[in-house]
Amino acid sequence: MPNVFLALIQVKLSQFTGLGADTFDSFTNLIAETDAAIENVKHGTDGLKVAMAPEYLFSDITPGAEANKSQESYQPITAKAKAKVYDKLETLSKQYPDLLLIAGSIFYQKGGLRGKGYNVSPIMYGGKIHYKHNKIADDRHLSKDYSADAVHSYKESHADPFFECKNVRFGIEICADQGRVLTLQNQKPRPIDILIFISAGAGMLQGSLPNQVKFVAHVDLSNDIDYTKDRANGVWQKGDNGGQYLAATSTSVPQTLAGTIRVYSLVV
Repeated sequence: MPNVFLALIQVKLSQFTGLGADTFDSFTNLIAETDAAIENVKHGTDGLKVAMAPEYLFSDITPGAEANKSQESYQPITAKAKAKVYDKLETLSKQYPDLLLIAGSIFYQKGGLRGKGYNVSPIMYGGKIHYKHNKIADDRHLSKDYSADAVHSYKESHADPFFECKNVRFGIEICADQGRVLTLQNQKPRPIDILIFISAGAGMLQGSLPNQVKFVAHVDLSNDIDYTKDRANGVWQKGDNGGQYLAATSTSVPQTLAGTIRVYSLVV
């Protein structure tokens, strides 16, 4: 039964305008702090280290996005900027090759102002992209009037939500795609150890959780959510009577960005 040391990286949206290639140093420093927090819990014990950040981490975020709920809240970076972020993520992963890093998501647009939008979560391990997963549900942030617009809808690719690392089985869902792993498991049994759920303004719905899962880890891009009262963040363990939210093994405040790092020690 493998050990997993999992860190949730919470960012205060009220003090965050998104990251890109030009501001990547902040993320590098944040991951250094996160890896140190995990190591403090791990204490040399064998196990997989995992760090996960929220949706839309790499995008252009209008200040006060959560308050105004405007379609202008999240805007994409360019495909060229996304490629630079990928390069920097690979460099970062080489510094922490034993850290499975779910780097939030990158919201980008390919092909100019009328091009397709993508919302992709790059998953790094061993100095390279271990897996990447694209969101399917369209948040319509590319539509000027926030209505359905075929030209501006997300393009689906790399949408299989299942992957493995070091004999630990994962599923991943991005915000409005919640419940997709459950749907696919109902079609074909595919048990997982941990469901990774990243979002921007979504809670975790009990009816959407996979049947074949041990833990659900959720981090949301939101304002100062209390982990003990709001189910938008935290780690949930499935049990005979449903399940329960777990207490973090350690909690720290990063120096790089306003937010919180919470580390959980799991046995899968």
